[in-house]
Amino acid sequence: MAKEKSKIIEEADKEVEEILSDEAIREINYYHEKWERDEADLKAYAFSKGEKKGEKKGRKLGRAKGREEGKAEEKIEIAKEMKKEGIDIEIIAKTTKLNKEKILKL
Repeated sequence: MAKEKSKIIEEADKEVEEILSDEAIREINYYHEKWERDEADLKAYAFSKGEKKGEKKGRKLGRAKGREEGKAEEKIEIAKEMKKEGIDIEIIAKTTKLNKEKILKL
């Protein structure tokens, strides 16, 4: 049985060798491999572009959020100072656009 298997493997190896020796088959194989490499490169490029676009959008959103948070903190600091100076809560609320409850908690 082992000899029979070995003979079958030898015959298969010979057939593979014959097929690969055919110039047309080699050329087809070359272009197929080239296509696979090109496709992988294109996917990597597209992924990289998408990643950069996402990072840019994330930075933009992050800066906008940071500005909003900074404005909110500034309003609170202004309200605290106005409250220390004894300015009426109604005026502080109108000036800072903060609600009266929040101002009273400061």
